[in-house]
Amino acid sequence: MAGHAVSLLTALVAWVNGESWTETFTAERVWIVDHPLTELTDLRVEVTAGPLNVTEIGRLDDHWTVHADIVLMQKINPDTNTPIDDLVDQFEAITTALRNKTLADGAGNNWKCRSRAPLIPEKAAIAPSLLKEWRSFLAVLRTEWLKVSA
Repeated sequence: MAGHAVSLLTALVAWVNGESWTETFTAERVWIVDHPLTELTDLRVEVTAGPLNVTEIGRLDDHWTVHADIVLMQKINPDTNTPIDDLVDQFEAITTALRNKTLADGAGNNWKCRSRAPLIPEKAAIAPSLLKEWRSFLAVLRTEWLKVSA
């Protein structure tokens, strides 16, 4: 059986890929976001794990909270100003669609999105070389998921 973080991330990637978005992409689950600029000519969306919290709430039960980061990135041409507005709109659309979203994972758990907010990219699992690249659009959405009863 996969751990809670892996189960949630897998379900989240499946959900993102199953929705209709204005931009074309296929989301992937990764543990660290690391791409050379040459691989970012098209929009890439990756889902990676954030912090995992567990709190004991009874003798036999735990309260699980998993954070997942959704990273959107694309190379920008500073001369033509690649349509950043479209990328920002896509980021906002994903943020809006996750409001109160509940996902079922393959392990029989249900996860409720409790919060979502932009995150400073330096606080996500992103390779330092990509953080230094000024010719890229890089947006991170930190989501918090609570394991809930079926």
